[in-house]
Amino acid sequence: MFQHLAEQIVHAVHALDQRWALQAGEIDLVNMQRQLTEALSAMVKPMVSAMEMRDPYTAGHESRVADIAVAIGTEMGLSEERLHGLYVAAQVHDIGKISIPAEILTKPTKLTDGEWSLIREQPGDRLRYSERHTVCLAGCRDRAPASRKAGWLGLSQGPEGG
Repeated sequence: MFQHLAEQIVHAVHALDQRWALQAGEIDLVNMQRQLTEALSAMVKPMVSAMEMRDPYTAGHESRVADIAVAIGTEMGLSEERLHGLYVAAQVHDIGKISIPAEILTKPTKLTDGEWSLIREQPGDRLRYSERHTVCLAGCRDRAPASRKAGWLGLSQGPEGG
């Protein structure tokens, strides 16, 4: 009888050890996820700053879009983790601007047909760049059709319209 009781105690102690190890692993995982989130946020800040320096006319646009995206996500009932991911992803939604020369981004006059052609002909390249260099934090990817990309610079009209 004591032998059986001793075996049950050993199993119980082993189960407790496993439970404590699992809890410690879960804590480590949570800490690692937090650290990764902080690191990603720290990496995105200079990217946003670089985009804003290349196109001062739209400075603050990335943060405004991110705030609106989070407000919508909140209404949808997304978790805090997903809201943070949505915020970071929204901040880099215009990362494709990197492939457009700064002279075009900041040009104060009407764009030429060639400049519009550059903007219109490369949305796939910009989307592929964006997909390669951003992480889908919010659980969704920008699948915007190429026709939307003319409005991507904040200019919804073609060369005729300004």
